[in-house]
Amino acid sequence: MKALARGTKDLGEEKGEKLLPPLPLLAVPRDPSFSPPTGPHPAPARGARAALKTLLPLFLLLLSALPSAQPGKPDAPSSPPPLLLWSIPAGAGDTAPLLAGPEGVYAAGKNRNLSSFDWQGRKRWTYEAPSPLWPHSLALSDRVLLAGARGGWVVAIEAGSGREIWRRKVEGELVWAPLAEGGSFFLATTFAGPGLNGRGKGRVYRLRAGDGEVLWARETDSFGLTTPARGRGVLVVGGGSYGGENEPDPGPRSGEEEGGHSFLAALDPESGEIIWQRTFRNGFIRYLEAEGEWGFYLGYEDRVCAFSLLDGSTRWCRDPGNWVTGMKIYSSTLYLGSANGFLLALEARSGREIWRYDLPGVFNYPLGPPVAEEGKLAFNTTGGEMYVLDASHGRLRGRWPVPRSRAHLAAWGSKAVLPSPEGEIQAYLLSRPSEAVGRGDENER
Repeated sequence: MKALARGTKDLGEEKGEKLLPPLPLLAVPRDPSFSPPTGPHPAPARGARAALKTLLPLFLLLLSALPSAQPGKPDAPSSPPPLLLWSIPAGAGDTAPLLAGPEGVYAAGKNRNLSSFDWQGRKRWTYEAPSPLWPHSLALSDRVLLAGARGGWVVAIEAGSGREIWRRKVEGELVWAPLAEGGSFFLATTFAGPGLNGRGKGRVYRLRAGDGEVLWARETDSFGLTTPARGRGVLVVGGGSYGGENEPDPGPRSGEEEGGHSFLAALDPESGEIIWQRTFRNGFIRYLEAEGEWGFYLGYEDRVCAFSLLDGSTRWCRDPGNWVTGMKIYSSTLYLGSANGFLLALEARSGREIWRYDLPGVFNYPLGPPVAEEGKLAFNTTGGEMYVLDASHGRLRGRWPVPRSRAHLAAWGSKAVLPSPEGEIQAYLLSRPSEAVGRGDENER
């Protein structure tokens, strides 16, 4: 459990450099009485001419050594700052991301309250859960908002009105957001995590979004602290294993035991039958993604691996270095943020590095996975900045100061939201609708 607590610590508490707004340019009036001299310029004195001849080659050498703007390197913003749409006091914490949807923004408070705001910044409703909420557990399916609450509660709320549609008790706790797909919620529960005793068995459920009916439930030898993923005809769940037999470590650092056992399983999404399952040592699984016939996981030991959804066999593993803060699959490319201060793009089929964008400053690194759409990536950093990059080449599209939040950016269409440490919610217009940088995908963590 010590390793688990370490894995769930808040990285955003580290301090970084703050980006200050640029100083305005001053307009200096021209003196009407001044006129430039005409005729040939006087020749410099002999001593000045010798000094110039000595210093000029040195100056040109230094000038040639200056870095130019390159893909994957910090350079000047190429677009105006995003428009601040509104900033309102919401009383929400900044340790968990907000959830963005077509009708507005949803924020889980530090207690039982769940609030919704429209895209004009007006509060629509506040719902009181039966017990304190798990703030990372929010998910949206059409007009049904789901949340987990302590004591094994799962509650469904009408997204437009805040009216409770149904509530249900499950085995374990819904700590992390479920996968919302096809009118259903696929959720993995846990008995391990912050404030939990670690005793019991995890479950995987498929609940119908409209009425909460349990379509199937499956017990697993795992605790689930990540959102399930859906590939070609397969539902993948992962987490930490309670123990048991282990396969050889698939990663490049075999023999290390940091973070304990890993658990992976593929289930039939229609029946819940287990197709295959694996346990091995790579630390409990923090992120899961899937695309086509391949899945991708990030273990606590910070190795990212690709595996076959058909049989679970490992395709490749890579060590991105240090603490990986988020992972996202988009257009056959895997994007990973690192506490070493960079965003990394890997080719999904091979693990080959495509580009790497290094962030300036100290302890300035991406928070969570980026939001991705229309060929762009958007993310915020621990240093209080928002970045928009070209997804294909890693070129900078924009870089602006934002609140130094401990939660990652959430977006829907051309709008993005971020909680501040002071309990406010700020909404930004990132671009014109035809140039949207992100969408509040119902499957987004």
